[in-house]
Amino acid sequence: MISPRSTAVIFVLLLVAILSLACISPLALFNPTVTQGPGVEHADGKIVAIQQADMSFVLQTASGQRLRFLCVERCRLALQHMERHLREKAHTDVYYYPQTTGKPPIAFQVD
Repeated sequence: MISPRSTAVIFVLLLVAILSLACISPLALFNPTVTQGPGVEHADGKIVAIQQADMSFVLQTASGQRLRFLCVERCRLALQHMERHLREKAHTDVYYYPQTTGKPPIAFQVD
C-alpha cells in the first residue's frame, strides 16, 4: 500500500503540472496577440525569396498564394534564420500587421 505522504507528494506534483499547463497554454496560443496588441495576423508557408535591398521577402502558402512582406524589428534580426529557412525550404510562421491596399504587410516576427 502507498503511504499517505507518497500519495500527497504525487497529488501535489500532479496539481502543479495541471495548473502550469492551464496557465501557460492560453498564453502560448495567443502570444503574438498578447505581446503585440490587436490587429496582428498570422501566415505560414515557405520563404521563396528574400530581397536584401528593401528587407522584404516572399512567402508561399500551402494554397500556392505568394505574399510579400516588409521586414522590421525582430524580423531584421532573424535574417540568418530566414536565409536558412529559404535554403532548407522549411516551414515558416510569419506574424504581421496588415497595411492599406497596395502596401505589403509589415512582418515583425518570423520563425
